[in-house]
Amino acid sequence: MYDQEMLAKLQATWPETTDYLTKLGQLNNDLMVLREIQAAEEHIPSWLEQMAYSEDDFLEIPSAVEVLTFLNQQGIVVSSRLTVPAFREMHDYQEGQYDSEDASTPEILEAVPPLRLLEAEDAMLWALPELQKKLTEWAKQVAARHGSPAPLMTLTQATILMLVVRALDHDLNKSPGWQAECLQSALSSEFYQQAGSPQP
Repeated sequence: MYDQEMLAKLQATWPETTDYLTKLGQLNNDLMVLREIQAAEEHIPSWLEQMAYSEDDFLEIPSAVEVLTFLNQQGIVVSSRLTVPAFREMHDYQEGQYDSEDASTPEILEAVPPLRLLEAEDAMLWALPELQKKLTEWAKQVAARHGSPAPLMTLTQATILMLVVRALDHDLNKSPGWQAECLQSALSSEFYQQAGSPQP
């Protein structure tokens, strides 16, 4: 009924013609428009569409400082970060600022604006086995909590989960149930699964 009404409305917009082929072309165009409208109405947006993200957003490699900041927010400290001279220098400077009451926190990872390091310095942080291990251990716990135990999780999978959780944390309007669904969808997504077995 709905389709016939729509078709009648569309047909009313046709220019007058007695040419059979022209009428047939107009009818085919209108049927295509109807199919597109119906498909759009029946489309159920994916978890990525609902979050307004794409796969590429979660396949980006975050900086080591971003990972350290994220882990710090989860209450996880990577002690060996202080072995990287550039980080140590910024860390000590922040503590000095705090001691002289020029900063609201002694923790450089909580400073505003956020800490940024040169690419080479950040790479030294990324190379810390403790950082990689703690990120992966955190991600394994998240996967296990959401019904997808991953004893052999890769670092890429761990960063994907970190980016998904960070995106969900910024989305204050969603319920915990919806966030759990998004994480389960991420864990079963093709791009996450592929990250578990890197292609040669």
